[in-house]
Amino acid sequence: MSNRRFFMKRLILLIILIFLFGCSNQVIELDFATGGVGGVYYPLGSTIAELISDNVDNVLVNAYTGNASVSNTNLIHEGEIEMALVQSNVANWAREGIDTFEAPVEEIYAVASLYSEVIQVVVRADAEIESFEDLRGEHISLGKIDSGNYFDAVNILKAHDIELKDIHSHNLTFSESFDMLVNGEIDAVFLTSGIPTSSVTLISSKIDIRLLGIDEETLQSIIEDFSFYTREIIPAKTYLGQEKDIITLSTRALWVCHESVDEEIVYESLKGFYQSHEDLRNSHKSLRGESLNTALDGIAIPLHPGAKKYYKEMNFEVDD
Repeated sequence: MSNRRFFMKRLILLIILIFLFGCSNQVIELDFATGGVGGVYYPLGSTIAELISDNVDNVLVNAYTGNASVSNTNLIHEGEIEMALVQSNVANWAREGIDTFEAPVEEIYAVASLYSEVIQVVVRADAEIESFEDLRGEHISLGKIDSGNYFDAVNILKAHDIELKDIHSHNLTFSESFDMLVNGEIDAVFLTSGIPTSSVTLISSKIDIRLLGIDEETLQSIIEDFSFYTREIIPAKTYLGQEKDIITLSTRALWVCHESVDEEIVYESLKGFYQSHEDLRNSHKSLRGESLNTALDGIAIPLHPGAKKYYKEMNFEVDD
C-alpha cells in the first residue's frame, strides 16, 4: 500500500513537472495582417513575420494577405489579429474615431514607421488622360473600399473637384486592377504604395503607361487640409517609359499592434528587425533610404510599451 502511495506521489509530481515544463516552452502564435499580393505590404509583412518567428523565442507569427489599412485596423479592434501594416493617416483616424471609424480604436498602438507610401495614379498611355480633369467619365480603380488606398483616391479626386458620381469607380485589389488595366477594361488605377511598386513595374513592361502628377497649388491645398500627407517625387525612370519626375503625395506605412501583445515580444521583435535592417533594405526597395532614424516619422498614435522600451534604449526621446 505504501509503495502504491509512493508511486502515485511520484506520478503526480511527474505530471506537474511535465505541465510546468510544457508551459514554460509554450509557443505563442500571433497573426500579422498585410495587404494584397501585388503591393509592398504582403512581401514586407511576411518578411517581418518570419524575422520575429526566427528571433523571438517561443513566438510564431503568421502573415496573412488582407484588404490593407482600414480592414487591418478593424481586425485589430475586433481582436482578430495582433499585428498589422497600416497607413499613418488611417491609424490617426482610428485613434480619433473619425472619417470611416465610428468610434475610437483604442487598442491600436504603433511599433515603427517603416517607409513612405506614395500615391500613384497610373493610366494607360493610349487613354486620352493627360490630367486629373480627364478622369471624368472614365473607368478607374480606387482600391478596396475598406482600404487607405481608397480614401487617398477619394481625397485626391475631391481636391480636383471630382466626385465619385463623375467617374465609373471600381473597388479592386492591386492584382485585379492591373489585370483589368492590361486588358483595357479600366483606364486608370490609384494606388498608395512604396516605390517602385512591383505591380507597376510589371505592368510597365507589358503596356505603355503614364503617371499623373499633382500641380503645386492643389498639392499644397491638400497638405493644408490633411497634415499627414507630404510632398513626394517619383523620380524619372522609376518605371519603363517614365521620362520625367512626377510630383505627388505620400503618407507613412506603420507597423502597428494590439495593446495586448506582450511588451517583451514587441521589444525583441524591434531589436531583431533593426539588427537585420541592412539586409531588409537590400531586399525591399521601399526601405532604401530608411533607417532607425526614421522609425518614428509620421507616428501620431501612442507607442506600444515594448516599442518605447526599445527606442529609449536607442536614446530616442519618447513620452512615458
